Amino acid sequence: MLSRSDITDREFAFLVSQKILLSQVFDARGRGPATFHAEAEAGGYLFGMAKPCSNGHRLFTRRGHCIECNTASIAFIRRGNSDGYIYLAASQTGRILKIGFSADPVGRSATLNLEGGYGGFSDWERIAHSYVQSAGKIEFGIHRALEDLKIELPYIKNGRTQIANELFRGDLKRVWGAYREQVRPGPEAKSWRHPKLADFNFVP
Repeated sequence: MLSRSDITDREFAFLVSQKILLSQVFDARGRGPATFHAEAEAGGYLFGMAKPCSNGHRLFTRRGHCIECNTASIAFIRRGNSDGYIYLAASQTGRILKIGFSADPVGRSATLNLEGGYGGFSDWERIAHSYVQSAGKIEFGIHRALEDLKIELPYIKNGRTQIANELFRGDLKRVWGAYREQVRPGPEAKSWRHPKLADFNFVP
């Protein structure tokens, strides 16, 4: 395990600024950034210290991405390993479905209808949710399984045009199948489905 004396003052300051504990950093010093993923994952580490990248940085995600060159990779790996709710939402007007990840699916379903609505529709209704571990990874797996149904639509958020990229054509049978394949429902209190789920199928 790494100790404070193993890292420079600059590296320590960076870890503090990103709220990364030294105990979360796998010791892979002397090894390449892409060589320690399996060991770090088995030990529960999100990050590692390895041979420097081309810019002289030694701190990486466990998949070998430099977190000093690209701090966005920190949020990405944290999201993928965070527990939370995978939820399904439906827009009757748009005849489309949404698959997302949130710590608060009830609150999230309400925000989908703000400022003209996510993807340009303001009648979003939550139709299922389930609490899972590593919710970001599961969300990604569902999206990947439904790649051929995926659509992107513009919408307004905070007064600026954004692109909604968690939308799928309304084939509920396919979407529900991918959801059930990836999601392992938790306790009864943390899983829910709409009593009229079948009403949200928008294809013949």
